Amino acid sequence: MYVFRTAFFTVHRDVEKEQKMITKNRQTHKKCTGSQLAKITGLKMCGEMQFPNASLETTAPYFPLTGPISLELSLEKDDVHKSYNVEARFVKVITI
Repeated sequence: MYVFRTAFFTVHRDVEKEQKMITKNRQTHKKCTGSQLAKITGLKMCGEMQFPNASLETTAPYFPLTGPISLELSLEKDDVHKSYNVEARFVKVITI
């Protein structure tokens, strides 16, 4: 649904080169909405975030210059369709 990513490059004489930056201790966190929203809509919204945790590196730059980050938002189907329920009524209105 939505993806946001960063990348770092150096440019030297019209040549771009991607920089890896800090790759150790990469953190990933994923959270989804609870069962109430899934019960009503049949969908759950999830968010995932990845980033390098450079807090223990004394020579590392400050966030967000530590390395590439990614943020993702998605809708995921969470229900299983079992049956249909159809109701119909006929109402006769008598006018005088």
